[in-house]
Amino acid sequence: MKNINKTANTAMLAGEILLISGTEVFRIEDTMNHILDSASGAKHNVMVMSTGINLTLSNSEGVVTMTNRVRERATNLNHICLVNTISRRLGEGKISIDQAYRSLREIKELVLYPPLLKYSLYTVSSLLFTILFNGSFIECISAFFVGIVLSAVHFFASILGFNDFIVNALSTFFLTLSAILLKKFVFLNMNIDPVVISGLTPLVPGVAFSNSMRDIFNGDYISGTARMLESIVTALGLAVGVGSAVAITGSWI
Repeated sequence: MKNINKTANTAMLAGEILLISGTEVFRIEDTMNHILDSASGAKHNVMVMSTGINLTLSNSEGVVTMTNRVRERATNLNHICLVNTISRRLGEGKISIDQAYRSLREIKELVLYPPLLKYSLYTVSSLLFTILFNGSFIECISAFFVGIVLSAVHFFASILGFNDFIVNALSTFFLTLSAILLKKFVFLNMNIDPVVISGLTPLVPGVAFSNSMRDIFNGDYISGTARMLESIVTALGLAVGVGSAVAITGSWI
């Protein structure tokens, strides 16, 4: 019974990391099934949804059934790559199930970028996207300042524990408000469009929406629809923030 529990815990941990990292449902199930195949003579069944994982594994030792509620969601391609590497090495017999579990625990605790660095990159991305959108020197300076406002608001709103909708709405509200104030009182000839769009671009849930479509096309309609709704809510938060700032100031210019 000990061996079957180890295998089930390893598969569940791998699935949890992949689900948190934004992997498509069919890929999560495929990876978990590869890990469960390492239990000789076992029968297994895995069902993954956007907010949880169900797993059943049985062999001559007994039956293990596990359920894991997953509340976190993000996009982390590094974690996805590392988990897939461990799954392949386990399937090829290069590592044991104990080594795989320890490696997965290390991956789950791995912090690729410190929070302050991650949020400060909003500032850099706003500047670079402005260049991509053919913004002038003045617009690049404005985008850099607007990116600082976006980073600060997003960081503190997250610390206060607001949900994603409120965090996105507050961030884009102050982003747009700061851009409008710069246009009115500092850079009168500035084109505000690339400044605001550049700040919004890093927040747009493009990857999540793409993955939701992939889930739907692969027949995982519940998970795909849930992820699509999550993307729509995120986009709605961005729209509410921008629209509120425009409504309060009375104009776009």
